[in-house]
Amino acid sequence: KYDAYVRELISAGQAKGAVNKDWDVTLAGNYIAGAINAVPSWYRKRGRKNAATLAKIYADMAIAMLTGRPKF
Repeated sequence: KYDAYVRELISAGQAKGAVNKDWDVTLAGNYIAGAINAVPSWYRKRGRKNAATLAKIYADMAIAMLTGRPKF
């Protein structure tokens, strides 16, 4: 399952100091997996952004979230 892989990546990033350790790995992984899983419900090939552009934007947003400081 890719959601487990996402959590592994987050955990590895935390171990290396690249991902903020304040993030709960499970919650952050579920958040990212949920965002990815929602794409098929709204994505349209003729939409404003193509799939490659959306993938880059989503990756950039996930990285920004994980490397920033959570505001609890």
